[in-house]
Amino acid sequence: MTSTTGLMIAPAITVKVEAASRTASGAAPAGDPSTVRVRDAQLALLDTHLRKVADLCTDLVDLAYDWCLLPNRFTDHFALVRQIQAEAGHLPADVLAEWQREGPGTVQADLRRRLEELAGEGLLDLRDGRRAAVHLLVLATSETVNRTLHGAVPMDREEVRASVEDGVDAFLRAYAPRAVPAG
Repeated sequence: MTSTTGLMIAPAITVKVEAASRTASGAAPAGDPSTVRVRDAQLALLDTHLRKVADLCTDLVDLAYDWCLLPNRFTDHFALVRQIQAEAGHLPADVLAEWQREGPGTVQADLRRRLEELAGEGLLDLRDGRRAAVHLLVLATSETVNRTLHGAVPMDREEVRASVEDGVDAFLRAYAPRAVPAG
């Protein structure tokens, strides 16, 4: 399908590109329902695993593991994510910014807030909560995201778990509270 910018892109992205042109004329673009569903699922995972932390390592591993399985629940959305990544250089900046704001940006902000709360409880040592949130997701999920191409290629769940555990271990070593020197 050819969009208003003349690119061959998925129909859902075409809708967003056309919505972006309507935005320039004053009408608000409609949100992508799959972005909202995945955002809400990710926010629910954050709440489930970080609302009340019993064991930080276990809770972060369980969070990241469940996060890695989301592409299996939302296959159409993650197919769209792959398409957006492939076409990002050809999409209007305001379309990408709205997608980030409506989905990933909201989730990142919530993860940041929760990590900052854990730091306030003395469980983490953060200089920059936003960067710590990025580091957690990159360390704990990127091997699975990259190997599966956001769920397009299967990966053994034991391998996913092992990758997540190693990533969380690296995150916790980087962000462990610093020992205060005696005396």
